[in-house]
Amino acid sequence: MTHALSGTAKYDGWDQLDSQWRVYPDAVSFVRGDETYDVRGDGKSVNWTLGEILYDSAVENGAEFIFDTHAEQLVGDAESGITGVIASTKDGKNIQYDGAKAVILATGDIGGNQEMIDTFAPIANRADANTYTPEGCNTGDGVLMGCWAGAALQKSTAAPMIHQFTADSLALNLTSFIMCWLAVDSEGKRYGAEMPFEPMLTNARMNTPGNVAWSLFDADYPTYVQKQQATRYDRFMDGVEGVMADWEQKGTLVKADAIEELAEKIGVPADNLKATIEHYNELAARGDDVDFGVPTNFLAPVQTAPFYATKNVCSLLTIPFGLHVNAESQVLTEDDKVIKGLYAIGNVQGDFFGDDYPVHFPGVSHGRCVTFGELVGQAIAKDTVISKLDFE
Repeated sequence: MTHALSGTAKYDGWDQLDSQWRVYPDAVSFVRGDETYDVRGDGKSVNWTLGEILYDSAVENGAEFIFDTHAEQLVGDAESGITGVIASTKDGKNIQYDGAKAVILATGDIGGNQEMIDTFAPIANRADANTYTPEGCNTGDGVLMGCWAGAALQKSTAAPMIHQFTADSLALNLTSFIMCWLAVDSEGKRYGAEMPFEPMLTNARMNTPGNVAWSLFDADYPTYVQKQQATRYDRFMDGVEGVMADWEQKGTLVKADAIEELAEKIGVPADNLKATIEHYNELAARGDDVDFGVPTNFLAPVQTAPFYATKNVCSLLTIPFGLHVNAESQVLTEDDKVIKGLYAIGNVQGDFFGDDYPVHFPGVSHGRCVTFGELVGQAIAKDTVISKLDFE
């Protein structure tokens, strides 16, 4: 286990920033060797390692995993309690699994169900991609099965987790996923604080006219990478010139020798863009962003040709939105009555996040999933509830 290797992890003084930007470096990556970045030698994310560790440990301790089997319906209801689940196999057969003590829903979020996105998190439709799970997964099955059995939906609004990257944008470490550059909308105007801080940056982008925005930087970009990402400067600059050349050829990185030329290439009014840049540069020179409060160290003036622009893109990762539960993770009815034998953990467990997914503590969603999985498992095994577990 080591400090998180991913681009979402924040270092270099983020824990000393003002409260609205402060991020505590608590996220970790589980590694098997000496991975330098967040991708293993086999091409998989280091996040796979934790899954493999948990899987191997569960099997060694007697757990049985059944694949290619789709849960369809819970056995029982809110009055009688839940005793099992009916599932369908890949060859079309139905099978019922009875729980010795309880049924735990750990079926993920609703990010793969378009109707549920439209209903509970419509802003997610303005993201550029849905990249977290394979197509057809996380379709809200646990939420639906719970509701059919009499469970209530969570009382808070959905909290879509939308980060400022797409799968193909990760190749360049100069995008808004990593760096804080001046950002402008389709009118060439600055529209919000550019800190690479989900969800503020992505929500701002998805509320711009036309849902299009750009990040701008200049030829002095190495200076600002050094200022903003000192501890990972070498990593983020590794091979960057080659990627920039490739992106420029593809048209995903726009390069220009003058601001007027840049404005024409990205399709924004030149007068607006020039005025925006001049004002932003003045704020950067003073070290005081009176407009949006970006910390001084993250201000990067645009003044030395050539000038560059990349689109500010974003992807839906997951939508934490689930069933109404109590502090014991027991699923509840609309009038807050416990449904005997039914628990929800992970992203199908509701009432945890509301409206926005916070990043002041990176990894809090994964941490919630792993922690409640262990706590609920221990409580059921010991015929008790989480609040009565003895950890001494």
